[in-house]
Amino acid sequence: MISIIVAMAHNGLIGINNKLPWNEPGDLKQFAKLTKDKTLLMGHLTYISLPASFFKSGNRNLIVLTRDPELAPSAVSVNNGNNTIEYTDNIYSVIQDFTEGDNKDRELMVCGGRQVYEVLLGGGGLSCYADKMYITHIPRIYYLAGNKPTYFPPIDWRLLAPVNSESINATGGTSPLLLVTYKKVFDYVS
Repeated sequence: MISIIVAMAHNGLIGINNKLPWNEPGDLKQFAKLTKDKTLLMGHLTYISLPASFFKSGNRNLIVLTRDPELAPSAVSVNNGNNTIEYTDNIYSVIQDFTEGDNKDRELMVCGGRQVYEVLLGGGGLSCYADKMYITHIPRIYYLAGNKPTYFPPIDWRLLAPVNSESINATGGTSPLLLVTYKKVFDYVS
């Protein structure tokens, strides 16, 4: 099974200058909980933006997409604390492994960045690749001129059905964050 995990502001913002635009410990705690003991797929920029504390726990297998010929496609495996890190340059081989191969019964958590999400979201609707989405909705809109904003690709929300939601305390007494789990609508059609 392939799942997407992301936090986004009301305007779809997911990052600025390769960093989260907010500091929400509750969201990071939920991210750690949902990804513990799982395989995560991410782009190289997302990987290098992870804080050092991320690597201290979790027993995660990280698959990092990269165009760096010194890292991929050698599928280098590196142990970093409790995590294993593999580098690859082929997102489609990873997708195939988690849809048809040896790992099809395990959950692959796709956690960015935008280009990786775009492959899994077929032109605004969910492609056959993503079965589920965990979205933390940040109840704010960010406009930061002069920075490099990154937005989540467009989604046709009519293709998704929420199956669970959970409130997360926000910092500074602002409105709570909302973690919503969505599944593709056609999963419900018999």
